[in-house]
Amino acid sequence: MSFQLALVKEMGDTDVVLAVGNQEFIVPLKPEEAKGLHQVLLNRDDVLVPFNVEDNRLEIESMEYYFESNVEELQGNDEVELDDEGKVL
Repeated sequence: MSFQLALVKEMGDTDVVLAVGNQEFIVPLKPEEAKGLHQVLLNRDDVLVPFNVEDNRLEIESMEYYFESNVEELQGNDEVELDDEGKVL
């Protein structure tokens, strides 16, 4: 299996648009998956989720949410401007 962290770009009632590198994936969600992800997105907009790029699905069994601003590999990019709340402009 090939898992990567995917950035949640858009969230619908029954699906989510994820970005992995330069690619975007539309992933259907079960109602309980959508509800849980909606709850996390209410407070943050830089959510990263474990995504299996081989079979185009979220890894729900070990669902752990990450925040782009907290991932060390994504910090320190001087080309990015942030607002007062730490969101990318």
